[in-house]
Amino acid sequence: MFFDHADYRSVLREELLKRISQNSSFSQRALAKKIGVSTAHFNQVMLKKKNLSFDMALRISNSLAFKNDEKDYFCNLVLLENTQSHQEKEYLLEKIKNIRPESDFYIVDLEQFKSIADWNHNIILEMTELSNFKPDPAWIASKVGISKIEAESALERLLRLGFLKEKNGTFVKSKPFYSMGTEKVNHALRNFHKKTLEKAVESIETQSNDEKDLSTITVSIDLKKLPQAKEEIKKFRRKMINFLGSGKQTETYQLVIALFRATQKEKK
Repeated sequence: MFFDHADYRSVLREELLKRISQNSSFSQRALAKKIGVSTAHFNQVMLKKKNLSFDMALRISNSLAFKNDEKDYFCNLVLLENTQSHQEKEYLLEKIKNIRPESDFYIVDLEQFKSIADWNHNIILEMTELSNFKPDPAWIASKVGISKIEAESALERLLRLGFLKEKNGTFVKSKPFYSMGTEKVNHALRNFHKKTLEKAVESIETQSNDEKDLSTITVSIDLKKLPQAKEEIKKFRRKMINFLGSGKQTETYQLVIALFRATQKEKK
């Protein structure tokens, strides 16, 4: 969500990722051209070696067709980074807070999940527990199999929403294990499950039997037992988290348990 961003660079990074998702050939160079700056200058800005000017912020807001409140929000984030005055910072922070819609400022659990529903967020979050973890977006990207900018965006979002925090030069989880109840079915949750299952299918071809365990049972059931079966599966998941999460952690795994109807429902 636009107003969740606390840094104008994360707004630009999110805009870049959105356009890449729509057109895989789109690039940071293409975004720089669209907003009317040189690729070199834009790269320097994204690397925090240069700041945007207010005039440039206005140009970018117009080029990317930000709405009026989005334009104000983005430009105030630029001004906030550029000012050295404590009074100006206080003034700008108040303006930013007033622009931010109340429903977006106080994020509920479901909205937080929507923000990190891409499969790689959960992987990165758990990777911070690895004994050989490196707080380097390039290293994270190579381990997860995503681009560096995707890794940077995921880290920024996890930090912004409070799932991660910086400590002693690295990233650590700031929230305990969380789950999203299946009663809150939504598009983000469905996509998360789809992507996780896709990765499980992919592992059939890419991982040896020593690296994975895939098994299937087929059984006819009494539907009255389904609620209890779900509770037993939940208990098993928690037991496996405690078991697998102990000891020296060197790789990140996902455990997928799928109990679903294999026969067609009879029409009433």
